[in-house]
Amino acid sequence: MMAKQALYVLLLTVLLYVHFTEQKVGEKRSFTIDYEKDQWLKDGEPFRYIAGAMHYFRVPKPYWKDRMAKMAAAGLNAIQTYISWNMHEPQPGVYNFEDGNDFAAYLQLAQEMGFVVILRVGPYIDSERDLGGLPFWLLQKNPHMRLRTNDPSYLQYVDRWLDVLLPKVKPLLYVNGGPVITVQVENEYGSYYACDFDYMHHLRDKFRQQLGKDVVLFTTDGGTEGFLKCGKVDGLYSTVDFGSGSDVKAAFEAQRNHEPHGPLVNSEFYPGWIDHWSYKHETVDADRVAKTLYEMLAMNASVTIYMFEGGTSFGFYNGANLGDSYMPSPTSYDFDAPLNEVGDVTHKFLVLRNIIRQFNPLPPGPVPPITPKMSLGSVSFQLSGTLMDLLSKLSPQGPINSTSPLTFEEVGQDYGFILYRTVVKSDSVGLVVLNLTSVRDRAHVLVNEVPAGVVNRMDDSYYLGITLSAGENRLDILVENLGRICYGTFMNESKGLIGDVSIDGGILKNWKIYPLPFNNTNVFNTFSTQSNKLTHRKQNHTSRDFYYENKWDSLSNKERAMNNGGSERLKRSAEFERKSLARGFERQQLPQAANPDSPSIYIADFVLYTTELADTFLDTSGWYKGVAFLNGFNLGRYWPVAGPQVTLYVPAMLFRPYPAKNRLVLFELEWAPCQGAHNCTMQFINYPILDGPV
Repeated sequence: MMAKQALYVLLLTVLLYVHFTEQKVGEKRSFTIDYEKDQWLKDGEPFRYIAGAMHYFRVPKPYWKDRMAKMAAAGLNAIQTYISWNMHEPQPGVYNFEDGNDFAAYLQLAQEMGFVVILRVGPYIDSERDLGGLPFWLLQKNPHMRLRTNDPSYLQYVDRWLDVLLPKVKPLLYVNGGPVITVQVENEYGSYYACDFDYMHHLRDKFRQQLGKDVVLFTTDGGTEGFLKCGKVDGLYSTVDFGSGSDVKAAFEAQRNHEPHGPLVNSEFYPGWIDHWSYKHETVDADRVAKTLYEMLAMNASVTIYMFEGGTSFGFYNGANLGDSYMPSPTSYDFDAPLNEVGDVTHKFLVLRNIIRQFNPLPPGPVPPITPKMSLGSVSFQLSGTLMDLLSKLSPQGPINSTSPLTFEEVGQDYGFILYRTVVKSDSVGLVVLNLTSVRDRAHVLVNEVPAGVVNRMDDSYYLGITLSAGENRLDILVENLGRICYGTFMNESKGLIGDVSIDGGILKNWKIYPLPFNNTNVFNTFSTQSNKLTHRKQNHTSRDFYYENKWDSLSNKERAMNNGGSERLKRSAEFERKSLARGFERQQLPQAANPDSPSIYIADFVLYTTELADTFLDTSGWYKGVAFLNGFNLGRYWPVAGPQVTLYVPAMLFRPYPAKNRLVLFELEWAPCQGAHNCTMQFINYPILDGPV
């Protein structure tokens, strides 16, 4: 089956090359705007693109050609992609353009497949990426940096990055023989509070200096006057973005107010939308999308369907939005797109293809088949150890000592977790109130190695009732960075504990700080499994039931008053946690003898007894929250009790074929269904679950 799929892609590639390649050798290439007839000109001829967005950094490199073949079969003639700065310069001055980061290879492949390319360089891209695609270390250099402005502390690093990137882009421009017809500067700047035209003019001049005068530079903003007011920049062609069901004429009228002549362009036409943890999976009706697409194409508009394939935010690269609450995005970036997360043709694909064929000829050949999937059944896990057991291996450099907590950025950490540890003295046994309003974003609290509860920024639950013993108590706070804000005013926030922590108003000092970025996954190969440890640690008196019954009662009147009405917030927070916990209980009764709440590492070693490897999905049902790694590759976060995502996409190339051993590692934060070996399992299944419990 896999051989047939590869043969199909090869044949389609040849057909596409013949179908699209008409440029005569020696002809001068050009791509310009015809302001008199309101259209694009490609080599002097009228041109309209119907593009699909697919990001090289969200699709495994071996699948780029497969996805492009399917996009061509839909009738698209252009591909749009961002460039994600944070993936290419993970540390200051350290660059990575290899393997899946080889954007030049991606663009060259697009050209081979008959596409032209709309390239969105940034430096800011949003795209539901951590910090909108900006590297975290900008905030390490200056935590008060005014991102996306003319602030010199920001601009010096932008300029340095563009001096590395843009020379790589220039040979790929259409006028230089490459596929890139237009280049976007920044992204949706009219939505940003700063409205700093000096900054945008600086970028414009930088791009023009590096790329030359013969490339079309453009901007993208929401399709209303309010967004275009600060988005329109002299010398950059203004385009708009909007989704299905929008007033198409009104949106393009807004573009016309700033670009009286030239092509109509929707640079982000949304066929679906963004998912967030604890919110239902977003879907948009295919017929509704088709209706709006037809209306735009009938006006001779150029359109990019964003996303045509969403792909996956593997690892910790997902971003977050800030609305009424903090809203992190899950690992999947499915987007309810015409090609789903794993590149399969959907009903929406076929519906939109029928619209596109009315305006753009389809290439010869049938619609590509669905990529095969495999179901492997269950794999069994054993406990390797709790975080405390394995801390010296997971944080081998040892703790950083500091009087006050340090943020991720202050310790030079990009993503993942940090463990904060201090000693709290108490004259007697009793309940106290732990104030964690400084947490960004979610914290697991342990007292003397016994779990005491969770605080969660997503629901403003920052106060926790904990029980102290007489004498010295070890307080551990494991903080997870759930994703930096990728859009809006409040992007430049730090992660971890961003301020002091207090108990009953008293500030805690003298912290040991253990970075846990999980960047070196080779350490997993040194872990052994010790299944008998499941029964070693008792729950004692600080169980979840005790915590939830006493959380509200433990708050002093003084603390309530300080919260200015925080009692209702605390009640809502406790209710949220009770409901979340209840969803876990529905799946599996908590073990009585084990301590399932202590963050722990679980390992499953297995051999694949098949020669036909295919993509699959790791079903995390029955577990609570954590991160999964297959053979050292970070598959992403799982949180099935919150939803909507339940399965993690596992590309075939991540498996080791028979007879090699595969190792699946879970960093489970709260609860594992491991009463015995027969329950301590996950399954690899052949279908995704993206609409699970919410």
